[in-house]
Amino acid sequence: MSADLSENRFTELPDDIKKFTILKHLNVSGNRLMSLPEAFEIMTKLETLNASHNLIERLPMQLGQCKNLKQIHLSNNQICEFPKMRTTGS
Repeated sequence: MSADLSENRFTELPDDIKKFTILKHLNVSGNRLMSLPEAFEIMTKLETLNASHNLIERLPMQLGQCKNLKQIHLSNNQICEFPKMRTTGS
């Protein structure tokens, strides 16, 4: 399952996004997001996240718990700190 929420001028995503637990691909690029919701810890099937071209300054610690996450696109943001991510084999 994929969700394309790109280019919508969103300033935040609702915490209800956590209800989409079967989501594999999420595209929120080209918005005005300053952060991402902390709901990622239960989005265990998420494989790709495109959050490029936003205003994101920090990433939620829960993002590091997405065990199936293979690709993260974060270019053109204002991120100054990354959460600890799982590595292959851990």
